Order: sequence, then C-alpha cells, then structure tokens
Amino acid sequence: MKLLHRFPEEEYAQFGHYLEQYQPHTSALLGWFLCSGYAQVDRIGRAKIYTSHAQPFNTPDSVVWIVDSRHRLRVFVTSEIILNDAPMTATAKEHAVTKEWKGGDHAWFEDAEHEALYRRSEALLEPILRSFMETHPEILFHGLSVLWGPTVHRVANVQFDGPCRRFVHPISAFNEIAQYDGSYQMRKLTVDNVDQVIKHNKIAYEREYVADCLQFSSTLWTSDEAPVAWAMTHRDLCIGALFVRPEYRRQGLAALIVADLCHQHAKFFEKHGLNPNLEHYAQAVVECDNGPSAAMFTRLGWQTVGPGLTWIFCSKPN
Repeated sequence: MKLLHRFPEEEYAQFGHYLEQYQPHTSALLGWFLCSGYAQVDRIGRAKIYTSHAQPFNTPDSVVWIVDSRHRLRVFVTSEIILNDAPMTATAKEHAVTKEWKGGDHAWFEDAEHEALYRRSEALLEPILRSFMETHPEILFHGLSVLWGPTVHRVANVQFDGPCRRFVHPISAFNEIAQYDGSYQMRKLTVDNVDQVIKHNKIAYEREYVADCLQFSSTLWTSDEAPVAWAMTHRDLCIGALFVRPEYRRQGLAALIVADLCHQHAKFFEKHGLNPNLEHYAQAVVECDNGPSAAMFTRLGWQTVGPGLTWIFCSKPN
C-alpha cells in the first residue's frame, strides 16, 4: 500500500482554498502557503507536498499532509480540525507540556469517540513518519501539533522538543495602524538586527531563516536610536521572538509590537485577495514555560487553539 501521494502543483490553488475554510486550525499552514513566494530558504519551488490519500478533498477519512522543505518537515493531520476543540484529559494536558510520552498509554480525550479518532490518526501517521526517518538522517518537525509528539518520540531519536502554546486572534481587529507614544519610533527589523534577534531568543535560529522572517517584523526605537522591543514573523505567519528589554517592560510595548505586526498581516491578507466572507487569524506561538507572554496574549483577548505546537529536532533511532 502506498503511504504517500505527491500532491500536484496544478492543484495548489485548491489547497489554499481548503486551508482558508478551516481556520484557525489550518492558519499556520495557510500562512506558510501564502508566504512561500516571499521566502528564500523555504518556498514552494523547493518544497514538495504529499498526502496520505490520492484524493484528499474527496474522502471522509483523516488525511495526513506533509510539506517536505528538505531542511524541515511540516505535518498536518485533518483530524486536528476536530480534536483541537475536543476536551482533553487532565493527564494529556499535563503531558502536552512536560513531554512525558514514555509509557503514555493514557487516554488523550475525555470522549471515547474523540479518543478513537485520535488513535486512528496516530495509526495513519506513524508509518509515514517512520518512512521519512529511514530516508532522512535528521529532521526538524516545524510547528507540529503536540498531539503527534508521542508518535515522533516512538519513531525517532528526539534531541530537542520545544512545545508552545498557539494563540490566535481575528485579524479584522487590526485593520487600523497601531498608535504609540511619540517618544518611540516604530520600524521593521533589518538584516543588521539578525544577531540581536538570535541573541535574545531561546532558540538559536539559523541566520538565513531569521533574515527571511524579518519581512514582517516590528521594533520600537528610542530617540537615541536604541531598539527596546521587537518581534518577527515566522514562515507560517506566527508572531515569534517577541522581546522587550527588561528596563522597558510593563509599559505596554509588547502589545504595541504585536498590534503593528498584526496590522502588517492584515494588509498582507488583503493583498492576496482572500475570501472576505471568511474570518482570518493572526497567530502567535509562546513557549509553554513563558508565563508572562502567555498572560499578555490572554489579556489582549487572544485565544489558544488545541494543545499547542512543537518544534522537534530528531535523528534516526539507534
């Protein structure tokens, strides 16, 4: 039985329409899709898209979507659209943060029907991931749903697993330009700021990747040309690398940076002519142990989606 089918490029437009319909569950993949013409290190021309079903839009069964960008793998399982909203067990919520997958035969969902859907999805995904591990000495799973963390841990030698909460907010709330104190200047980050972003972030991103992510970025500068707060946008249009210098915190600067980035995203969506009858979403990812940032997004009215996303770097099992 064939595990994966190459998704034809002539159907990419249909793929984009599909991703639009199922936001916010598909917002990260939609962001990657829309940004692919703007990024150098990770564009559709270099990436290959695969599905677990030959007719992915014409089946009631769960479908695994794989975006293979050579240096990183994006995975989306269509059952996430249902499971993200399903009540999880207390144990599963805890393990989603602690990554205590070994011996994890516990139930993930309170409802038996949701649990059965989850187990079927795992059974569909696991042989696919095993096949990739056989041909890739190392893989970075980018923005993988935490739901599939146990599956990756079973099939690979995991060296890094960084779970994050995923926050979303309707983009329609950011049509207006953010207003800020005249004592600051707001501008985009430039390639001269790449080292600054990397230095103050927990994850040591590649320089080339950060440079691409600065296309949608924001920073506040003081009158003496000192950057005091900034953030960039990941390849899937998730706000990340948000940082405010300690002496400037608790002044609302992070909220200004977020609002400015979301306004940039709103204009980007408008440029692409997305369906005006559908709600589109701004996104942000926050490390699970970063309580202050999570509290800020909650205070600003953002909501979490599902158990979160994780970035897993792994190699072939021993």
